[in-house]
Amino acid sequence: MAIETTVRSARFFRLLILCQKQAERLRGTTERLLGECNEIDGPWISDCLGDPNFDDRLESFGAKFSRLQDMICDKLIPAFLQATGEKTGTLLDNLNRLEKFELVDNVEDWIEARGLRNRLVHEYIEDPQLLADALTEARRFSAVLFSTLGKFVTATENLAR
Repeated sequence: MAIETTVRSARFFRLLILCQKQAERLRGTTERLLGECNEIDGPWISDCLGDPNFDDRLESFGAKFSRLQDMICDKLIPAFLQATGEKTGTLLDNLNRLEKFELVDNVEDWIEARGLRNRLVHEYIEDPQLLADALTEARRFSAVLFSTLGKFVTATENLAR
């Protein structure tokens, strides 16, 4: 039984390291996409659409945002629950469990972000204001992803003991 627990913990630690690397890539892509822009709005998006590199940066941002969110939701969270001896279930069940552990602040944000992820990856948003709104939400939720990873890092101190 101890070996199984060690294997589960090792898997969680590997996934956490991968998520941290992906988070750094998302931070870099966010910086290249949004730069010093404090307020993303329709006119700013319209101006950016004239830049031939904007589409590539936008696509890269959407892919990295989605990849990190997927990795956390589909792999890291279940691995953490398994490593701590908790039962895993649906994404909603897992998020609710993590909310009780104070590793996730608001389950509803995560559900909304899942829909946002789908919009960023699967739809080409033509209305500049809708794209601005989606990017604003993605920027906000990126901060939630980064914060959650930080909480997992803190929680690993207990697993490592």
